[in-house]
Amino acid sequence: MDAGELCLLWPQFPVLAFRRKTGRAGEHKGTRLWCQVTIHEKKAGRPAPPETSSSSPLSLAWFPSPCPSRCLRWLRRSQIQLQWSCTPAALPAPLEPANISRTTQHSAGSILVPNKQGETEKLNRTESDKSIQESMKAPQLPYKIRMIHSLRKNLSDVHQPVSFFFYAEVTEIMATSRSYRKLLLAWEGWHNASGMPLRALYPEFVQLSNKASREDGFADTGDYWRSWYESPTFKDDVEQLYQTVRPLYENLHAFVRRKLYNYYGPKYINLKGPIPAHLLGNMWAQTWNNVYDMMIPFPDKPNIDVTDAMVAKNYNTTHMFRVAEEFFTSLDLKEMPDRFWSGSMLEKPSDGREVVCHASAWDFYNREDFRIKQCTTITMEQLFTVHHEMGHIQYYLQYRDQPVSFRRGANPGFHEALGDVLSLSVSTPKHLHTIGLLDVLTEDAENDINYLLKMALEKIAFLPFGFLIDEWRWSVFNGSVSPENYNKMWWHLRTKYQGICPPVTRTEEHFDPGAKYHIPGNTPYIRYFVSFILQFQFHEKLCEAASHTGPLHTCDIYRSKAAGEILTKVLTSGSSKPWTEVLQEAINTNRMNASALMNYFSPIISWLKEQNEKHGETLGWPEQDWVPPVPDGYPEDIGTGQKVPVGVQQHGRSGVERLHRGILDLQHRHHRTKPASYGERPTSFIESCCSSHIALYYIIFHRFSCCGQNGSSNGGFCLNPYILACLVVAKKPGDGQSHADLRSHGAQVQHH
Repeated sequence: MDAGELCLLWPQFPVLAFRRKTGRAGEHKGTRLWCQVTIHEKKAGRPAPPETSSSSPLSLAWFPSPCPSRCLRWLRRSQIQLQWSCTPAALPAPLEPANISRTTQHSAGSILVPNKQGETEKLNRTESDKSIQESMKAPQLPYKIRMIHSLRKNLSDVHQPVSFFFYAEVTEIMATSRSYRKLLLAWEGWHNASGMPLRALYPEFVQLSNKASREDGFADTGDYWRSWYESPTFKDDVEQLYQTVRPLYENLHAFVRRKLYNYYGPKYINLKGPIPAHLLGNMWAQTWNNVYDMMIPFPDKPNIDVTDAMVAKNYNTTHMFRVAEEFFTSLDLKEMPDRFWSGSMLEKPSDGREVVCHASAWDFYNREDFRIKQCTTITMEQLFTVHHEMGHIQYYLQYRDQPVSFRRGANPGFHEALGDVLSLSVSTPKHLHTIGLLDVLTEDAENDINYLLKMALEKIAFLPFGFLIDEWRWSVFNGSVSPENYNKMWWHLRTKYQGICPPVTRTEEHFDPGAKYHIPGNTPYIRYFVSFILQFQFHEKLCEAASHTGPLHTCDIYRSKAAGEILTKVLTSGSSKPWTEVLQEAINTNRMNASALMNYFSPIISWLKEQNEKHGETLGWPEQDWVPPVPDGYPEDIGTGQKVPVGVQQHGRSGVERLHRGILDLQHRHHRTKPASYGERPTSFIESCCSSHIALYYIIFHRFSCCGQNGSSNGGFCLNPYILACLVVAKKPGDGQSHADLRSHGAQVQHH
C-alpha cells in the first residue's frame, strides 16, 4: 500500500512538507525525504535553535509535523526566515517533481511552488492550495479505511430494525424504569444489537491498529496511547490511583447493593456478590446518579433542584449561556466572541432537521470561530452542562495564539478536567443561592450528606469503569488477551474492579465491549479517569487561591480573580509544555494524586462506613462468581399485562412490544453469515471518531468538520466521506527523538 503525508501549517509557521512511503505484498521500503535547512536571523544576537545551525541538514521525513517541538517553540519567539529544499528519491508518478522547494517567511502571504514544467513560481495561499490539489491524484480508499467502513455498515445494519426504540428510548428506560424484566430486556437488546456484529471484525481491527503503531515505533496501540502521558510508569501510576480510591468505592458499592436488595429482594441481589449490571440507572453502569431516588439518605430534606426557579425567572437558552459566560468573566477570563453567539447551535432546530443532541464544543482552528452544539433544555442539570461546555470554549480561546500543534490540552485528561472543575463550583448550593436560584441556603450535615452521595454516585462510581476500559484494551492490543477470550476478560475486569456481573449468560459469541461507543470508535478512555482525579486537584488549589474556608465540597470560586489567574496559566499553555510542568506551575506538584478527591468526599466516606458497619455489610464481593437467575417467563411475558414502568408510559405498551420484537429479530439475524442489507447513512464510522489510533491522516483542501467528545480531535484529523483525497501514513519519531520532542504529533491542518 502506498502512503504519504501532506502538512500545511499556516499562519504560525507555514511550511510545506511531503514524504512518500511505498511497499507491496508486505514489504516496507521507505523513501526518506531529506531537507537542507538554512536559518536567516533577522534580529542580531539571537542564538540559533538547538541542532539547527546554518546549512545543517534536518530530516523532516519522520517528524509527525514539519518541525520538532523544540524548533517550533524557538521559531515562534524569533523573527526568522526559513529556507529549505527537499530532493526526494524515486517518487512514483504523479508525485515525481525533480525538485520540491519552498521559501517562506513568518506570516508571509506567498510561497514558491513547482509548476508543471518543474520551474518555481510565486503563488498566494489560495493559488498554492489549488496548485497542490491539482498536482495530486486522489487515490482509491486504502484497505484500512474500507475495512472500517465495512465495520460501521455492519453495525448500522443491525441497529436499523430497532433504531427507533434503541436510540430514542433506551437511555430513558435505563434511567427511570425500576422493572427488573424491562431493564433486562433493554440491556440485553442493546448489548446484542451493538456488540455482536463487531465480534468477527474487531480482531482484524486490532491487527491493523497495531501494525500502524509498530510502524510508528511503538510496541502496540496501547503503548502508543500511553506515550501521550510521557511517563514510563503511567500504567502503574493509574493502578495506584485506583487502589487509593478503592476503599471509598467499596463502601459506596455496599451501600447501593443494600438499597437494591431492599427493593428487588434476595432473588436478584446477593449481599456478598456483584450487582447485576442493568440495575444501576445506566446502560454501562458507569454512573449511578439515576438511581439516587432509591438511595437518598435523608429523604425528608429538600432536594436541591432549581429547575422550577429557572422557569419562574423566565430563563431561556440564551440566558443560561449568558449566566455561564458571566461566571467566567467574574474570574477575569475571556468573554465569548460574537461568532460564538451567531454560529452555535444552542437549541434543537425547530425545522425538523435531524441533529446529534449530545452537547459538544468545537474549535474551528482559525482563532475566531468557536461553537457549542447542544439541544439545551431549561433544567438545572443542563445549566451545569452549559458551564462545562463553555469551559472547553474558554480553553480554546486561551490557547488560540499557540501554534496549531499545541492547541490541545496539556494531556488528554486536561480538557475534561478543566470543564468539570467549574461544575464543582456551579453545582454548590452556595453558588445557586448567590445567583438567585435558591431562595434559602440551608447548611447542615444531613443536606451535605444528600449532596455528597449524589456526587459520589456520579464521580466515585465512574472511577473503576474509567480505569478498566483501557485496561481491557491494553491487554487486547499487547496480545495477552486472545480473541477467543475477549468477552471473558471483559467481564472478569468488570467484576474485579466494578463489582458487577452480567444479568444473563454471556459467551464468546457476544462482544459486550462493543456496546460502549468508545470501543468501536477506538477512542482512548483512560483520559476520563485522569480527568476525574485532576479536577479535584485543580479544585482544591483554586479554592485555596479564592481564600475559601470550610469543607472543600462547599467551595465556590465565583468572582475570584486569584483563582482565574491560576486557570489562565493552565489554559494558555495548551500542550506547548509537558503536562507535568503545567501542573507544577499551577498547583505546585507534578504528579496526579487522589488526596484532593478523598478530602472532597471525606464526610460521605465517614457516613458510608458508619452505615455499612451498622448493617454488617460485606465490603467487596467475595462471591464473585454469583450471577442472578433469569426471570421466569422472560422475555415472552414482557408487555403482556404487567405494569409498564416509568419511562415507557408515554409510549404505551407498544414501545415495549417493539423492543421485544426487535430482540427476537436480532436473535435470528445475528446467526446470518452476513447482513441482509446495509442501508444508507449520512455519516461514516470514521467520520464519527478521530482515528489517530490507526494513523489515519487526511489531505483536506476544503472545509472539514472536527469531532470528538468536546469537539476536539483525538490526535488526528476528522474525516469527511467526500474528502478530495485520503492517505494512510505511518508516523515515526526520528532517531533519538523522545515523545516530548515530538509534542507537535498529530497536528491539525488549519483550513484557509
